[in-house]
Parts: sequence; C-alpha cells; structure tokens
Amino acid sequence: MRTYESAYLRIEVTDQEIRFCKSRQNVLTIPFENHIFSSYVSSYRIQFIFVITNRYLRVQYPDGKIKSHLCSGFSDELFKAFVEDVQQVHQKDILKKRQSAPSVLDKSDVGLELPFGGVQFQFPKEEFRKRLFLKMWGKFFVYALISAILSTAIVAPTVIQVLHSDLTSVIRYVSVAFFILFVPTGFILWSNYRSNTRKIPEVIRISDSAIRIDETIFHIEHIRQIDMTPDTLIPVPGELLNLVRKIRIQTTEGNREYLLGHVKVKRTNYIYDQYSALFDSVNAFISHADRSGKS
Repeated sequence: MRTYESAYLRIEVTDQEIRFCKSRQNVLTIPFENHIFSSYVSSYRIQFIFVITNRYLRVQYPDGKIKSHLCSGFSDELFKAFVEDVQQVHQKDILKKRQSAPSVLDKSDVGLELPFGGVQFQFPKEEFRKRLFLKMWGKFFVYALISAILSTAIVAPTVIQVLHSDLTSVIRYVSVAFFILFVPTGFILWSNYRSNTRKIPEVIRISDSAIRIDETIFHIEHIRQIDMTPDTLIPVPGELLNLVRKIRIQTTEGNREYLLGHVKVKRTNYIYDQYSALFDSVNAFISHADRSGKS
C-alpha cells in the first residue's frame, strides 16, 4: 500500500482499490476494476492576486457516470506521483485480464464475428472527422482574432503617424499585415487536418493471421511491432486535453499510423466506445504472434 497525504487528505493506493481518508476515517473507496481514471488541474484567481489551484482525480464509474474527486492540499509533485501510481496499478490490472485471452478467435463477445474467423470493427470515420473539423475551425477563429488584433495594434498606428495615410490606406495596410500573419498559420492548420483525416480508418478486421485496415492488409509474418494507446490512459497533470488514440504498425515494408478517437472525455472530443474491445483483440493478435515465434 502506498500513501499520499496532505494536511487535509490522505489517499491510500493498493493493488485493488483507492481509498480517500479524512480524520483517519475512510470516506470513499474506488476499486480499479471496471473503472476508468483520468486527472485534471484547474486554477483561478481571487481578486486578481491569489492563485488557487485544485487537482482532481476524475473517475468514470461502471454505470457511465463521471465524478471528479478533489485531492485537497496536494502539491503538484505529490499529485503527479499519485496519478502515475494509479496509472501503473490500473495498467497492471488490465494486463492480467488480457493474459487470459490467448486467441482472437476465443473473443466471441468482441466486435462482429466473421465467417472465416476473427472479428471486425466499424469505426465511425465521418463522426470523428467532423470533430476534428470543428476543432480546426476553432483554432482558425482564435488565430484569426489574434492576427487581426496584432495587425491593427501594430500597423495602424505606424501608418497613421509615419505615412499620414487616410482610412482607406490604413485598412489596406492592416489587411496585408493580417494576410501575412494568418495565412501561413491557416495553411498549417488545414494541412494538419487533411493529414489526420487520411489516418482515420473505417473498417478494421483482425484474424489470427493478419490485420486488415480498410484496403491495407498487414500479414503476421511482415509485422515487426504494433504500438497502441492504452485504453485507460491517464495524462500527466497539465497535459493537453486533445490527445488522440493511435495504433502504429511497423512492418518490413514501412510504417502506418491510424487515429482512433480522443483519449479524454470532453464535450468536443469523440470517444470510440469499442476501443477497449479493439485493444483486447489487437493484444490477442500480438500474443498469438509471439506464440507462433513471429513478431
């Protein structure tokens, strides 16, 4: 058992559960099994002077409800150590369960069973693409606003004072400055969006001999390594909320990467509800490859 303690709260972490204790009494127990954990930090100012920072452990319960539990009095260092401990224990618990799933063909409750053996997953490509599109436009708006403010604040006074230009000339110079500031950034945002949309799969098929993603087939004898974002990932405090889940397949012919939704539960994010089942199937495929003496 590991203990993390502040002046207001003590949290005990075992291999089975997390206990919140106050005044030496256990006030809350959260088991690792069937729960999903994440974390976040929020700060606000009192009278624009004093900064108050709150650190939370966010838990998604088996019924789907999400609750945030305040880690009162925890410093940044203590909170980070606590979150890393929770992540490590939870990942160990998940790995133990997956060791009992020796083959993709044994997982009859995962995905859609195929007549030739294996499973198939349908990823909602269009829904995820829409979320990425909205996020891109949100960034467009922010950068456009910043570019407009900088262009007006810097160029307009200079043109008026130095060149003594009229309003039409001022608008023209400000527009040119806005174009110079915003267009390169806008082009980068659009290019990143287009690049990401090409990495979104639609159909994933997994058997004991191959993984097929859309029209690309990865045969077991050609795969060198598969890296996949854990299905229960706790980003360290302060990490970006827009992290995406990925699967990266390294083969003898090159590497391919696919995006599979977001990590964090957030209103503007897309969470793929079959990701845990997909993760299990890929893990079973890797286990089968290891037993066959091929990686």
